[in-house]
Amino acid sequence: MTNDPIVEEVRNIRKKMLAEHGGDIDKLIDYLKEKEMTEKERVISIDEFKNVPSLI
Repeated sequence: MTNDPIVEEVRNIRKKMLAEHGGDIDKLIDYLKEKEMTEKERVISIDEFKNVPSLI
């Protein structure tokens, strides 16, 4: 399997975020849900996402 630097970066960020929440996935999910509610300008709907032109 080939290493993809972007995939590795995402995995490392996920590990860091999970560690910041004591390794508790439920706490991390609660944190992310709170961020969704308080930073609505940074979150898009699935319909908005589907309308984003492909980068490929």
